[in-house]
Amino acid sequence: MGPIIIQTDRLNLRAWSRKDRAAFALIAHEPEIVAWLNESRPLTAEQIDAFIGRQIDNQRDRGWCRWALELRDPGESDPDGIVGFAGYGCNLAPDVELGWTLLPQLWRRGLATEAGIAALHYGFETVGFERVFSAILPENAASRAVAGKVGLVLDGVYLEKGEPTLRYVAHNPNPEAASDASFVRTCEGSGPSFAR
Repeated sequence: MGPIIIQTDRLNLRAWSRKDRAAFALIAHEPEIVAWLNESRPLTAEQIDAFIGRQIDNQRDRGWCRWALELRDPGESDPDGIVGFAGYGCNLAPDVELGWTLLPQLWRRGLATEAGIAALHYGFETVGFERVFSAILPENAASRAVAGKVGLVLDGVYLEKGEPTLRYVAHNPNPEAASDASFVRTCEGSGPSFAR
């Protein structure tokens, strides 16, 4: 298990380790999640390993990634271990993309919004991103609602593999505030986390 990077009232956003493979495989094969990622196909074993490896590399080399999400105090009916991921990836390289994914049994509890807000604040206040984007399919109403609650605004529509995709943006109100040179503030030189 990797170290906790961000802690909210209900969540830990933490770095990944190779030991997270089996837990992430459950998320990567969940039909209600797969519908929005990887061209609606479950991730293969190779894609799961590549995703985790990329997150480990990004955390080490850039200071951020799509952090593993865990409930701080799971209830009796809540899943243990990784329940999703939230944070930054490079699907929109060279721009930085903010995204969130959560197991369906935890939807409608505000957890994705909580994770997204925490990640956005970290990205602006600690890393010092000038701006971040989110790419959301138009029919994904739940994710569009989360984007609005997190503080992103619709910036336009672009075509991804021939499919219209909504592009949301948030601008850092004070991008000069964070000046720690250990953080990389773009996705230049990085590949995508997974196909959209």
